[in-house]
Amino acid sequence: MKCYLHDSRVAAMASDKGITRTQAGIRLAVEEHPDALFVFGNAPTALIELCELVRKQKARPSGIIAAPVGFVNVRESKHMTKL
Repeated sequence: MKCYLHDSRVAAMASDKGITRTQAGIRLAVEEHPDALFVFGNAPTALIELCELVRKQKARPSGIIAAPVGFVNVRESKHMTKL
């Protein structure tokens, strides 16, 4: 299991591309492991990013375990995962 949030490359990518560190972490994870099993807890933004990469055919996860909680983008991220 690997979490990219504190990877120094993530901060650099986020700054360069004007995106959040969460988005950058998912992009880096997909670059390194496009067909991995992705597991999300309290991270609806990360889940949304992965769903976008799947739609763009840049990721082919072997599976997604998603249990986002909270108030911001939770419903949207769960819906995107189903599609």
